[in-house]
Amino acid sequence: MSPAFQGNPLSVPKANGTVYSPAFIQNISWIDYEMINGWKLLYSQKLNMNLAGKQSLSVTAKNPRFGIRKSQVWKSSYLLTDYDLYLQPAWGAKVLPPSTQQSFESGFKTSTTYIFPHSQWTIGFLTDIVFSFYSQNENSVGPNVYGGVQSWTSYRINSKWSTQHWIHLPFFQKSGTGISWDGGTGVQPYVQNGICFEMSPTVSMSAFINMHLLAAPRLQNTWASLWLNLAVL
Repeated sequence: MSPAFQGNPLSVPKANGTVYSPAFIQNISWIDYEMINGWKLLYSQKLNMNLAGKQSLSVTAKNPRFGIRKSQVWKSSYLLTDYDLYLQPAWGAKVLPPSTQQSFESGFKTSTTYIFPHSQWTIGFLTDIVFSFYSQNENSVGPNVYGGVQSWTSYRINSKWSTQHWIHLPFFQKSGTGISWDGGTGVQPYVQNGICFEMSPTVSMSAFINMHLLAAPRLQNTWASLWLNLAVL
């Protein structure tokens, strides 16, 4: 995630143009192993690299995920699915402070993609819902449930290039309260529009312009991002 186009030279902006976080790089690595008939063992790890200053880099490991993945629930060449059920032991940095007594988390993640037959359009829908558990009663200091909902659309221009359009809706809920659609850390709903270049069947790169969903776009609250997807096997 790059800084805002104007006003915040080192920070990803909130909808009002103020500082959300330092510009950062996020790495998501995962590996799965198929046991039988689409059932897989899963390990996933996130690393956040915050650009805290002009010449400094802060690297933070998030909680690892250990789970089971079920792929291709429906036998269709047009409908692609991955459903994950996982545990996250509190070994890494807390996702939503101040969860100081957090002991572990569990959750489920879904990824559903539909390729329209005889068309250049593809649509997708992702959900990730995480339940936090604590070793002590914290009086709802931290969120009990958090995650996000994402929808996306892609139009294939040719064999190498395609457009990409995403809507991100992060949310969290403390015990006994309603759902807040800001992710709990100030992450507000936003949209991404960009283009993807497929270098090979296993390597692709996408560039995006990002804007907040519920705010008028300005240079002060607009930023860019770059995605690199690499499949080893």
